[in-house]
Amino acid sequence: MLLDPADWSLAQEIDAVLPALPPDLASHLTAETHGAVIELTSDPHATVPAAVGGLAGVRARLHDWLGDRGLRAAAAGTHPSTVW
Repeated sequence: MLLDPADWSLAQEIDAVLPALPPDLASHLTAETHGAVIELTSDPHATVPAAVGGLAGVRARLHDWLGDRGLRAAAAGTHPSTVW
C-alpha cells in the first residue's frame, strides 16, 4: 500500500505513481483495486530463493523511488481499511 509518511495514512496516489515510474520498475508494478494499493510482480524464477530475491530487489527500488517523492510503501496481510 502507498502511505503518506507525515501521518502514515493511505495515500491515494496510484494514478500519479504508475505513469511516472521508470519503465524497468513499472514492468513489475500494477494497479490494484484501490487507489492506495500497488501490486508487485516478478519474472519467473527457477527457485523460491531466487523469486524472493527478485521481489526484494523490486521492493527496494520502489522504496527508494517513492521516498524521493515523499511516499512510502508497506505490506499488510489484510486490506488496509478492513473493519474488524
